[in-house]
Amino acid sequence: MTPAHGPRVGRTVAVVGLFLVALSVRLAFVQYTGGLHQPIGRHDPALYDRLATNLAAGRGYSIEDVFYSGGDRANPKLVATSFQPPAYPAFLAALYVLWGHSYATVRIAQCVVGALTVVLCVWLAARLYSRFAAWVAAALIAVYPYVAVSPVQLMAETQFTFLVVSTVCLLAVSIARPERKYMPILAGIVMALAILTKSIFVAFPPFLAFIAVAGTREKPFRGIIAVSVLTCLVVLSPWTMRNLRVHGKPILVSTGGGFNVAQGNNEWVSNNIHKAYLGEVGRLPPGQAMDPAAASFNEVDRERFFYRYALDYMIAHPFQTVRTMLYKALFYLAPGPLKYRGMKHITPSWPQAIGWVLLPFVLLGGVLVARMRSLPEKLPVILIAYFALFSLLTRYDNRYRAAVEPFSLMLAAVGFEWLYRGLRAALDRRGTDHAPRSA
Repeated sequence: MTPAHGPRVGRTVAVVGLFLVALSVRLAFVQYTGGLHQPIGRHDPALYDRLATNLAAGRGYSIEDVFYSGGDRANPKLVATSFQPPAYPAFLAALYVLWGHSYATVRIAQCVVGALTVVLCVWLAARLYSRFAAWVAAALIAVYPYVAVSPVQLMAETQFTFLVVSTVCLLAVSIARPERKYMPILAGIVMALAILTKSIFVAFPPFLAFIAVAGTREKPFRGIIAVSVLTCLVVLSPWTMRNLRVHGKPILVSTGGGFNVAQGNNEWVSNNIHKAYLGEVGRLPPGQAMDPAAASFNEVDRERFFYRYALDYMIAHPFQTVRTMLYKALFYLAPGPLKYRGMKHITPSWPQAIGWVLLPFVLLGGVLVARMRSLPEKLPVILIAYFALFSLLTRYDNRYRAAVEPFSLMLAAVGFEWLYRGLRAALDRRGTDHAPRSA
C-alpha cells in the first residue's frame, strides 16, 4: 500500500463505521418503540399505506372515498387523488412489489436511508466548513433522537430529509466544479423529487432563486440556481398535468396545503397556542360547521375552502394571528418534547434536554455561518429560515423540523469548533505568558 492510500483507506473505514453506527441507532429506536412489526397508526401513515397498496396492485394513485367524504364504508369507491404528493407512496409501493406488504421491510429500508443521510452530511459539512465540524456534526446526526427516530413510522420525513440533503450536496458540487455541467440538472431533479415527497418544499426553488439574486453577486451561482430551478419545474410538469387531467383544475403538487393552513390559523389555535409545546398546534375548531361543509366538496374545492377560511380569519384577527406566529417561531426554535405519531414508549424529557444543551451551539453556529461570504456556506441557514417561515404560515408541527435537523446540527458543530479553537488558542497564549523566560 502506497503512503497516499493510507489516509484514503482510513477515511473509507471511518465512513463505513459511521454508517453502521447510524444504522444501528435507528434500528435500536425502532426496536425500542415497538419493533419492526409494530402497527403503523392512523391518519397520515394509514393514508400513505393505502395509496402505496393501490399503486402496487395496479389501481393507480387512488384512495377509497371514505378517507375524505365519509362514503359508504361497506362499498367504498376508489377515487383518483392528489391529497398527498406521490413520491413517498411510490417508494412504499416499490418495496411492497419487491418484498411484499411488510412494515418491517419499510422500516429497515428507512433506517438505511437515514444512515446514508448521515454519510452525506459528513461530506457536505467537510466541503462547506471543515473536517473537524464534519465529524462533530456526523456524531450528532448519527445519534440525535429527533433525527434517528424518523424511520419508526410510515411517514415521508426520512425520505424527504435524504432528498433535501442530497439537493444541497449537488448544489455544492455544482458550485465547486462548474465544469460539470450536468450537476445543476441533477440538483433540479432531486429538488423536484423532494417536492414530490412533501409539498412543504414547493416554494423553496423560488425562495432560493430570490436569495441568489438579492443576496449575492456571484454570477456563476445565479446560473447554477437558474438551471436547477428550471429543471425542477420540468420534472414537476408531468405530475401537474396529471392533476389537471384528473381534477380539471391546475394543481402543482397536492391538495393538502389548504387543510394545513386552516389547521394553523383559526380561533381554537389562537386560544390554545400554549399547547404547541406538546409537539404540534394544528386542529380545526371543534363544533363548527366547516367540517361537514368541506367534506361535501371535491378535493380542489375543499382545499380552496380551507385557504379562504384561514385567510378570512387572519384578516379579521390580525393581532391574534401575529401573536400566534410569534409563538410558532418560539416553539420552532426551542427543542420540544419528542412526540411522533405512534410512539408511546419515549418519554419527552431526555431528548428535550439534549436539544436544550445543543441550542446555544446552534445559535452561535448560525451567526457564524450567516456572516460567511459565500452563499453556498449559508445554505443551512437559508433552509432553516425557509422551513421556519413555512411553519409560521401553516400549523406548527415538530415534524416540519425533521428535514432541517441535520443542518441545525451542522451549525452546532460549527459553533462548537469555534469555541473549541478559541479556548485552545487562549490556553496556548496563557501557557506562553507563564513560560519561564531565558536570561
